[in-house]
Amino acid sequence: MAKGRISPTTPSTAQHHQHARSPRSKRHESLKSLADADTLRALAWAVDASKRSVVPFAAKFIRGEDGHPAPLARLLRGGRGGDVRLKLYLSMNLLAAHEPYDVRSAPARVWAEMLGLPNPETTGARRINEAMTHLEQRRLINVSGRRQGKPVKPQLLSQAGDGATYSRPTKGYTNLPVAFWHNCWIVKLSGRAIALLLILLDHLSGQGGVQRDWIRPDDARARYGLSEDTWTRGVKELSSHGLLRVTREKHGERWEWVRLRNKYVVNVNRLDSPPT
Repeated sequence: MAKGRISPTTPSTAQHHQHARSPRSKRHESLKSLADADTLRALAWAVDASKRSVVPFAAKFIRGEDGHPAPLARLLRGGRGGDVRLKLYLSMNLLAAHEPYDVRSAPARVWAEMLGLPNPETTGARRINEAMTHLEQRRLINVSGRRQGKPVKPQLLSQAGDGATYSRPTKGYTNLPVAFWHNCWIVKLSGRAIALLLILLDHLSGQGGVQRDWIRPDDARARYGLSEDTWTRGVKELSSHGLLRVTREKHGERWEWVRLRNKYVVNVNRLDSPPT
């Protein structure tokens, strides 16, 4: 072969390389349609910095007790900004992977970019600061070094919202895959859809070791604190993205009137690729 001559690629080799590149290329194009470059960069940084595959959330964060709503429901209820509060809190748990479970001193602008908020330098940063104050008031985080114009360093407290020291859940917890951030679901889904996803993962994982794929509406509202409208709209949104399948099945003994109930099947693997 003459010096400097480029060896032609055979058709089979070209097809191989094209096939090898296509999944990554398709994913990149899908992500570009969901968020701008700053958001994708911030999410990639957070996922890489976390060095984990799943993020655990305790049952006490998701499931209420003794008639009191869980922190998850309270975050959505607390006036405007519920989406930002929930997404920010989940993302703080992504990053606080090791003792003392604090979060790197990132400016509010970076958090705003990570969540895909408009105008991250101004209104986006303000919404982050408001959400962080709310999380502190709910005793889910402790914020130290709060100075005007300076990044703060939040530290996680107990996911039960009781102000106790944070400890990693060891039983009765729900794992949220890091693909939720990696593939931009944190940006695409609404707060109510995210809340319902966590709730269904908690419920379907089984209470007391009993695995279930259905739940009575009254039980759902009592245990998880979501309104009927929030539940209905969350189901519709998750279903539209292929994250949830709801079917109607017969229930009751043969001599009773036939009753129908909803059966829920969560497709967690759908998080492994970007929303469409």
